[in-house]
Amino acid sequence: MEKIMMMFPGVGSQQTGMGKDFYENRTSARDVMDEACDILSLNLLDYCFGAEHVNPQEHLEYIQCAIFAVNMACYAVYQSEIGVTPNLFLGYSLGEYCALCAAGILTYEDAIQLVLARGRLVKEQTQCLNGAMMWVLNVEISKVKEICQKMLASGEELYISEINTVYHCSISGTKQACYKAAAQLEDIGAVIYPLNMSGPYHCPLMNEAGESMRKLLEDVTFGVPSGEVLANYDAHVYPVQREGIKNRLISQLTSPIRWRECVEYSIRAGITIAIESGPKNVLQYLVGQETKQIRTFGIENLDGIKTVSGYLER
Repeated sequence: MEKIMMMFPGVGSQQTGMGKDFYENRTSARDVMDEACDILSLNLLDYCFGAEHVNPQEHLEYIQCAIFAVNMACYAVYQSEIGVTPNLFLGYSLGEYCALCAAGILTYEDAIQLVLARGRLVKEQTQCLNGAMMWVLNVEISKVKEICQKMLASGEELYISEINTVYHCSISGTKQACYKAAAQLEDIGAVIYPLNMSGPYHCPLMNEAGESMRKLLEDVTFGVPSGEVLANYDAHVYPVQREGIKNRLISQLTSPIRWRECVEYSIRAGITIAIESGPKNVLQYLVGQETKQIRTFGIENLDGIKTVSGYLER
């Protein structure tokens, strides 16, 4: 019997026209996306269907809400047409809010409002910092850690902020520290990609945003999950206790995303299928880089739903 992990992407997966196939052809998806617009009193469809006209640096919090809505619309179609409850839920950064919502820990209304508030807090914090974030490829994570530790020891703020595979991570910190580290990393064979639409995310420079997030979570009611949800913060299953849920959401802002460890957990849990619910195939690629034991699928459109349905019914 197949064991399913449902994955939800974050920023970087957005693209023009995302969710349009489902919106035009499936009521379940249209209802989810329209509800998001109603809750926020905002036409998110502009950010889904006309993304080429949107400045991501000016409208990042709305783009995040659009990604959330599309991710959940894809999952709504999956639920209505396939209906097999996933054994495990996993999201990447803001995608973790989708995972919590899909599993029933967060209501849809609370989740999208938290995504908007989180986006605004992070944007405000980023504007106060001269920070940056960069992908680092083709160098072992141990080498990146070594450079970060040396920079910190010298008084410069630089941190590993995402750990995706052994040879794929990101660094966050002040711009000066990031570019200094980039030069050192390129000298040992790294390929560096500065992320233009981001700040120093998932590191201690976001501590102030984390504390503001703590206050927002005080009034949120958490439900009992229908399956396990993995936390980006520590690659452990979310607890049912209120404080444990809050602490993991806060820590996600200030600590690295441990994606590789989450995938390792899914392997140990016997997951055989990973389904990406949202635009593009970024998470499918990352899982494939880590293991061949898990077969990956995407359900960003009707063709994807048909493929998954056919595979499960074989």
